[in-house]
Amino acid sequence: SIGLGTVATLDSGTGSGNVPLVGTDSATTSLAGLVERSTSAENVTRSADDKYPTVLGVNEIVSKIPQRSVSAADTFVIADAGKHLLHPSADTTARAWVIPANASVAYEIGTAITIVNQDSGGVITLSITSDELRWYPDDSTGSRTITAPAVCTLLKVAATEWIISGVGIS
Repeated sequence: SIGLGTVATLDSGTGSGNVPLVGTDSATTSLAGLVERSTSAENVTRSADDKYPTVLGVNEIVSKIPQRSVSAADTFVIADAGKHLLHPSADTTARAWVIPANASVAYEIGTAITIVNQDSGGVITLSITSDELRWYPDDSTGSRTITAPAVCTLLKVAATEWIISGVGIS
């Protein structure tokens, strides 16, 4: 399973970059532009005879969560999907952050946004415009206070519902 919209490469074992048709050893069907022949650095551990897909750069894709540093009041934008928002320790001012209504910013269901309130960063008050924000573990709803140090994740589970879970939340 590749997941996360990553690109797979196929190694035909022929050196041609072509992929054998199912049930044959012939590498006559080229998928140029759709797949590329993997390099040895991209291959998952395998024997020389394996003809299985390999994952191109998967470690670089799934092991990094891009950062946006925020030292001001903020309303999340669509580009925040999949990022972590850092309230740096140098900013000791309390901040108000807002999750916009689905009607104005329609994040896909499954979108995750991580919040990091670093070291001595000021308190973050997280509110939601009109949709529902549920805090797990107790399933209560409404605005949340995020004190430093804290790491928590927002996950959109329905068109107008988010859950929040992590440490430093009240």
